[in-house]
Amino acid sequence: MTSMRSRSAGEGAQGGAAEPSQVVALRLTIEELTELDALASRAHKPRSEIIRAALAAYAA
Repeated sequence: MTSMRSRSAGEGAQGGAAEPSQVVALRLTIEELTELDALASRAHKPRSEIIRAALAAYAA
């Protein structure tokens, strides 16, 4: 049987990540959310990873 553990505050979906993460609320239009979901689906990645990649590209 595998053990299950609860995530602690700030741990986020990447529980074993080297850096702690924070939850950020973001308002998107229906069209923006639809496009984000389509990108995530095509890339087989979660929304958060798509948003982080977009922020990194914008900051570069």
